[in-house]
Amino acid sequence: MKSILALLSLCCAFTTLHAGLDQIEEGATADEVRAEMGEPQGKMGRDDLQIWQYPEAVIKLKKGKVFSIEPRSSSPAASGSTEAQSRQPRQRNTSNQAAKVQEIRDDGAAVDMDTVTVDGSVTIVDFFADWCGPCRRVSPMLEQIAQRTDGVVVRKIEIVTWDRPVVRQYGIQAIPHILVFDREGKLVGQPTGNPNLVYRYVQDALGE
Repeated sequence: MKSILALLSLCCAFTTLHAGLDQIEEGATADEVRAEMGEPQGKMGRDDLQIWQYPEAVIKLKKGKVFSIEPRSSSPAASGSTEAQSRQPRQRNTSNQAAKVQEIRDDGAAVDMDTVTVDGSVTIVDFFADWCGPCRRVSPMLEQIAQRTDGVVVRKIEIVTWDRPVVRQYGIQAIPHILVFDREGKLVGQPTGNPNLVYRYVQDALGE
C-alpha cells in the first residue's frame, strides 16, 4: 500500500510540474515563474540576462521577464540509457575506431582528456551547452572541418551549467570554449569561436 501511495505522489508531482510550465508565458515576471515552478535547479547569466534550468524546461529571462521557454523533450528511458553509457569506463580512443563527431553528455562531470582525444588524429574539443546560441552557430562549422579534413575529429563536451566540475576543471569562462590537440594528444591552441582560427590550429597540428 505504501509503495502505491508513493507512486501516486510521484505522478501527482510530475503532473504539477507540467501544469506549472503550462501557466508560464512570455512576459511573465521572475516572481511569477517561481510561484508556478518553484526555485530552478540551476541559474546562470550575466547583467540583465538570466537562464533558469528546470527538469522540464529551460526558461530565459531578460530584465526580470520571460522571453524564451524551451521545453525539454528527452524521455526518462532515453536519459537512463545515455547515462548508463556515459558511466561506462572509457578506453583510449584510436583513429580506426573513432567517429568523426561525438558528443559527451555526462552532466558536466570532470573529464579525462586522454579518453577524449584520439590517437593518430587531430582532435577539436568543443565545450558547449544546449542553451548557448553561439555554440549552435559554431558547431556545424567545426563538424564541417572534421568531415572535410582527413585525420581530424570533433569531440563535443556538454558543460550543462556554469557550476559543473568540468567548467572548473578547464577554467571555462565563456562558451563555445574550443581546444585543439595534435595527433599525440598534446594541446596545440585554444582558439576562440572563430572557425578560421580553429582551422589554422588544425593545419598546424597536421603539419600543413
